[in-house]
Amino acid sequence: LKHILAVGNPRLSDPESSLKFAEDEVRAICNNFPEKTILTGPQARESVFREKDIVDIGIIHIAAHGEYNTQDPLKSALLLVGDDKYDGNLETFEIYSLTMNPRLVVLSACESGIGQVQNGDEVQSLNRAFLYAGAGGVVSSLWNVNDKVTAVLMEQFYKNLETMDKAQALRMAQLKIREMSDYASPYYWAAFYLIAE
Repeated sequence: LKHILAVGNPRLSDPESSLKFAEDEVRAICNNFPEKTILTGPQARESVFREKDIVDIGIIHIAAHGEYNTQDPLKSALLLVGDDKYDGNLETFEIYSLTMNPRLVVLSACESGIGQVQNGDEVQSLNRAFLYAGAGGVVSSLWNVNDKVTAVLMEQFYKNLETMDKAQALRMAQLKIREMSDYASPYYWAAFYLIAE
């Protein structure tokens, strides 16, 4: 897990959509990685994922808005920066065709772990798509998360990863947030969960 690709706070057309703590988050979590690629603001493009194979990267971390599409779960997306070739929405059906082999993908985004059973009893979701594409595990969320508290939780999670396995690292990070009096409500700490192959 020496190399991390961290994408945070994509610059979207709506200024209100800025995730001001997401940039701090990706920079903080990368501190202890000897090899890191940090892409924020206008650099946080969909083309980063679509244009090349993402191999030999230990962790992919995406701190961005996520949208769950109830009508068509395969159109659920991570909202990144677009260009003249891509619209910026990294959709579930597009993730299935990516080539990657990270040990872990962390979707520090709203509703990134919601899925829906489709024909054949398959649950279609962003995290399932990343597993299919080659991720060894995915951390994702079940509801709209708080930008500020999520940054604190993620920083603690990565600190824990230095000495713990993925599941224990997440659990202990969540317990740490729960101990903070202002954030004791499960809304702040319970959204994220891990699935792994």
